[in-house]
Amino acid sequence: MATLDLEDLLSPEHLDGFKKKSAEECITAMSKHRRHNGVLFEALKRLSALSKLGYNTVPIIQGLEEIIQAVQTYSYDTRLLVYAFCTIGNGLLHLGEKPRLHMLIDHTVGLVAQSSLRVVAVSSNLGAVAYASYTVACLAGVNDNARKYIIKENALTIFIEKAAVCTDDYFLENICTFIISMVKGQDMKTQFDTNQELKGSVVKMLQDIKLDQNCTSTTKNIAALALLKLEEY
Repeated sequence: MATLDLEDLLSPEHLDGFKKKSAEECITAMSKHRRHNGVLFEALKRLSALSKLGYNTVPIIQGLEEIIQAVQTYSYDTRLLVYAFCTIGNGLLHLGEKPRLHMLIDHTVGLVAQSSLRVVAVSSNLGAVAYASYTVACLAGVNDNARKYIIKENALTIFIEKAAVCTDDYFLENICTFIISMVKGQDMKTQFDTNQELKGSVVKMLQDIKLDQNCTSTTKNIAALALLKLEEY
């Protein structure tokens, strides 16, 4: 039987195949052990690591329903939530222009938006809130259908209320990125047209972030860009 030398094992093609197989195994394990917290946690921990590598995210997108079900079943497990939303966010971020995968997103986008925004609204765990907000920001960048569901789930109000009590820099950065992504579509503008007070609250939130001495220069710069985008919106 032919053997692979080290150079073959480290080739991009072989590594991509390994990552894809590993992700598929995680999703399969999650579907077989939906009531086993430990299995779900370890699977999501591995998926989270794989999702950061920016490889072909097909298994993650195909497994969104399994991941969201784990989030809904174990919403009290903040470590699980962190890995789950890190996985979903990265999967969405690396989605690219793949029409077939966008169709899969359209199928589950409501669940993703609802589950992640609920964590932002009610969780007191900074890690869970930060990665849930990251997921929403990445979801907003996918397509108009995703942005429509996000607006439907009252995302702007949820972010405004949370930003008033949560000063975590990564969370605030995600809010700014979210606004920039939302400007790509018309749904937020439609909401602003009927609720000028909401638009004013969003602008004030971004101005506060821009001036917040506890925020990093990166977050402040993204807030400034978001304000500029809103002026042109």
